[in-house]
Amino acid sequence: MVTLPPADLRDHFAQHGYRRFDLLGEGMEGIVFALGDRHVGKLWFRRQPAELRIIKDFYEHLGSQDLPFAVPRIWRWRRRQEASPPAG
Repeated sequence: MVTLPPADLRDHFAQHGYRRFDLLGEGMEGIVFALGDRHVGKLWFRRQPAELRIIKDFYEHLGSQDLPFAVPRIWRWRRRQEASPPAG
């Protein structure tokens, strides 16, 4: 589990204009939250900016195709030092 108290995460997203904060899921890479207005927030445990840029480019390429399903887009990212990977 993530070590940040829910109030800290709520404050983090609220500082960036998001008032909604619903947990969608947690996995090996991080935790995902519904933020409203078709936006989600993902707190990655270990990703570096260079890795996120590759993922962003990949999603952009997929999104430019005429696919019968929605493709996530990385709109922006911010570094947050307090996140920790799950124990175990």
